[in-house]
Amino acid sequence: MDRHRTQWNVDMRSALALAFLAVLAPSCTDRARPDSEMGSRLAEHVCSIQANCGCDEELIIPDCDMRVVREFLAMERRALDAGLELDETCFEKNLEFIDSLAGCGRPPPDPGSSCPAYTAHAEVGEACKIYDFVPWVTECRAGLYCIQDTCHDLVNPHLLYEGEICSETQGAHPSGDLGECAEGLDCDSTATRTCVPSHDWPPVPTGAVCTALNCVDESYCRTEDPEGPSEEIPGICTSRTSEGQPCSHPLECTTRCTDGVCETLPPLLCEELEAWWAREWL
Repeated sequence: MDRHRTQWNVDMRSALALAFLAVLAPSCTDRARPDSEMGSRLAEHVCSIQANCGCDEELIIPDCDMRVVREFLAMERRALDAGLELDETCFEKNLEFIDSLAGCGRPPPDPGSSCPAYTAHAEVGEACKIYDFVPWVTECRAGLYCIQDTCHDLVNPHLLYEGEICSETQGAHPSGDLGECAEGLDCDSTATRTCVPSHDWPPVPTGAVCTALNCVDESYCRTEDPEGPSEEIPGICTSRTSEGQPCSHPLECTTRCTDGVCETLPPLLCEELEAWWAREWL
C-alpha cells in the first residue's frame, strides 16, 4: 500500500475510515450498556461484510460484534465529554456508505457520503480540532470537515480566484480540499497548482497531438515537459496503463504510478479494515 499518499488522500482516507464506524446513538441515557441498540446496528452492518472481499486474514476483526459495539460506545463517551453533538443525518449516510463497501469495488469519492458524526459549531474558515476518527469527532459544525486545522465545506466548496492555490500537489486532478476555481477559471493542477483562465480547448483523440489536458477516451496528454503540455512542447494523447503494468509517467495509470508500476488498489473495504487496525488503542 502506497505510504506516500498526498495529504488529500490521507484526509479522504481518514474520512472513509471514520465512515466505516461513524454512526452514533440518538439516545445516550444508557451509554455503558455493551449491547446498545445503535452500536449493535453498526456492528451488524460492519461485521456482515468484512469477509466479502478476500482481504488479508489478519485484517478481519475478531469477535467483531463485541469489539465494534465496545469501541462505538467508547467514542460516544469521548464525544459527549468534549461537549459535541450528534448529527443524526450523518448516522444514516454512514450506514449507507458501509453497505456500499460490500460490493468490493472502490466507490468514487463523494464528499457528501461520509461525514463527522459528532460536531460542534465552528464555521467555514474557522480553526478546528479533530478529537478522534472513530467516529470523526470535530469542532466544525455539522456538514463541515476539519482539514489541516480549518473547517471546510466539501459539498459547497470555497471559491478560489485567479492566482490562488487550488491543489496541494501536482497531478491530473486537483487535491480537492482547498476549494474550486470560480467560473471562467480552471485549476492548473499539473503545473502551477493555481487557478488560471479557462480555455475552450477542442477534444483531442487518442494518438493525436495535444497542447493541453484535453484528450478524450480516457487517454492522457503524454509529454516530457514537467510543466505539462504547451504549444512549444506538445504531447501525444496516449491510452492509460492498467493496474499492475509498468509505468514511467505520473499521469499514465488508471490508478497511480508507484515505483515504476501502476498500483493495484485493493477493495476499499480492505483499506477500511486496515485503518481499523492502525489505531493506536488496539
